[in-house]
Amino acid sequence: MKKYLLFTLLLMLVFVFSLNATNMVQNPGFEAWTGDTLDVWNIDDAVNVVKESTDVHSGLYAIAITTTSTSNKGVWQQLPITAGEQYIYSVWLKGNGTGSNGMGILVTWRTSDGSYISSSTTKYNSDSLVWENVADTVIAPATAAIADLKIRGYMNNGYAGIADDADFESVTGIIGAKGIPEEKFTISYVNQTIKINSSDKISVKIEIYDVAGNLRQKREIATGAMKTTLDKGVYFVVARAASSEIVKKIVVLK
Repeated sequence: MKKYLLFTLLLMLVFVFSLNATNMVQNPGFEAWTGDTLDVWNIDDAVNVVKESTDVHSGLYAIAITTTSTSNKGVWQQLPITAGEQYIYSVWLKGNGTGSNGMGILVTWRTSDGSYISSSTTKYNSDSLVWENVADTVIAPATAAIADLKIRGYMNNGYAGIADDADFESVTGIIGAKGIPEEKFTISYVNQTIKINSSDKISVKIEIYDVAGNLRQKREIATGAMKTTLDKGVYFVVARAASSEIVKKIVVLK
């Protein structure tokens, strides 16, 4: 029992000191295009990636992925990373199916000269035809210098689904508030409702993580309240507004 409690506390401390990060992905919401060509992201062969404007998670556009031969095709982006660092990678997916008939994300690690090291386990959407935040917590190998962030369609020779709002963040931060005095920007939690109070009318980005570092919910709201549907457990709520940030631990009892 003591070992379990110690492990839990250590896990929470590692995660608590990891939330003060920013999204490293370029063109994360797939808003930037040159004509009908997606900017920044690389596109695999044997796949059609088109600008989706009717069904999006946020913003004006998302990407729709259709494989034209085999599965495991999509888009990817390379980022410099720090060896041994922990990262959280998440993408909003709406799969046409699940598993090998849907969408998935993974990270491939490379050395500074681009040599392949390893890849994370693919995380798939678990439901079909609904928006779902698919997230994974990964640790860069000791020799890694580059991460390939991949979003793939796993439907063989067919329409796999839609992706939007990619996020890749380093786990570096501390519980508390920064940027503006906490009395002017507060966050509270009561009965599955997160309340944001501010002296000014502001837009607040909310992210909720479990103690394993998995991103459970992500929304942007005006000052006010946000209903949640969290299972029993301990979570960390990150509220960001302009240059200000608050990280708060909450406990869901039922």
